[in-house]
Amino acid sequence: MPRRLLLLLLAYDSPPITAGERWRFTARLKRAHGLVNPGGFDAELWLFEQGLRASGTVRPGGAERLQAAPWWEIDAARQRLRTAIRERVADPAMAGVLAALSLGDQNAIAHADWNLFRDTGVAHLLSVSGSHVVLLGWLAAALVAPLWRRSGWLCLRLPASTAARWVGVVVALAYALFSGWGVPAQRTVVMLAAVAALRTLGLRWPWPLVLLGAAVIVTAVDPWALMQPGFWLSFDAVGLLMAAGGEPAPPGRRAQLKAALRTQAIATVGLAPLSLICFAQISVVGLLANLAAIPLISFVITPLALFGSLFAPLWALAALLVQGLMAWLRLLVAWPAAVWWPPAAPLWSQGLALMGAALVVMRLPWRLRGRLRDDAATALAGRGPPAGRRVRAAGARHRPGQRGAHPHRRPCHAVRHRPGLLARRGCPRARAAAAAALAGRA
Repeated sequence: MPRRLLLLLLAYDSPPITAGERWRFTARLKRAHGLVNPGGFDAELWLFEQGLRASGTVRPGGAERLQAAPWWEIDAARQRLRTAIRERVADPAMAGVLAALSLGDQNAIAHADWNLFRDTGVAHLLSVSGSHVVLLGWLAAALVAPLWRRSGWLCLRLPASTAARWVGVVVALAYALFSGWGVPAQRTVVMLAAVAALRTLGLRWPWPLVLLGAAVIVTAVDPWALMQPGFWLSFDAVGLLMAAGGEPAPPGRRAQLKAALRTQAIATVGLAPLSLICFAQISVVGLLANLAAIPLISFVITPLALFGSLFAPLWALAALLVQGLMAWLRLLVAWPAAVWWPPAAPLWSQGLALMGAALVVMRLPWRLRGRLRDDAATALAGRGPPAGRRVRAAGARHRPGQRGAHPHRRPCHAVRHRPGLLARRGCPRARAAAAAALAGRA
């Protein structure tokens, strides 16, 4: 007998079923199976991923409740919150969106609304994403830190920053479990725990190692996460933003707006090939839609949906904001060629597209490309670099422990060419290399 089943209850006169209850059913079971059509939904694979090894139907009169749901059952609490949202929000469509944002229940969103979110490229926001988990953890840490500093006894046992950091991780973990423990939430919790542990131990790991460790832990907990598009989109988005780098935005609205536009452009361009591979479409208006949807959903609607469990009128305000956002999305999707459906590409083309997107958003390839282009043009012209141009002298940089290294001197990284004058910057080896290069050209 399989431990997990998918049952269809056809008896309409049976009592309502609540999550977390224990029941005894008389059902007719069959092995899990489904149709496998090219490009269609693989129902059998989905059942296997969810751990459902059989399906069946409950016979009339074959349902008996054995035990009510305990108060500490997470699924029962999720259902109570979902029911409260539906009762307080008059519009069922808006209630479904708020349930998806607070509980991760995407099944509550109507099919037509889901098509709208997918065509405008904001479907990734209609779930419990990493930004929502980080936001809640940051709020918890911001509240705990000043309270912790009020107690000298606590500060002597544990620094306030360390305590606030780990409280934020615990709150993020609790919210991720309550919201369904999706792949983006798993990735965020693992990375938050890794960063908190490294900060506590005084260690600094490179970001690719932290991201790789989070991916390994997520796949170890749920190996079938590799089959979900959300796994690849989530980790690729974080990896692209980290690889693109960039200095922190200076104070000022213009600088912050420029940084936000850059981040959104990186995510849009970098994830476009992967979106084509996973969904066979790309939203042309996605950039405009996300510019309004990301700050509104992440910083306004989602907090209202979460805190609505404490003060129910906040759900009505969140529903009004969702209606305004959906009106803007409908305006964008009405544009001609708002969505592009290209034909299926071969595997080699998909691989090249993924590598090209990664190179476009990364800063290093652009500098290397420009440097190689300038060096090639200089070599073809057979002359030195232009006036005022800095070039690197070959072999001029010393590594720690290398023979001839001078720790007290600055790294010999550049020489400046001027008409009739060689400005020296570096050690004698750098000057010798630069003089040899100029003599060779002469």
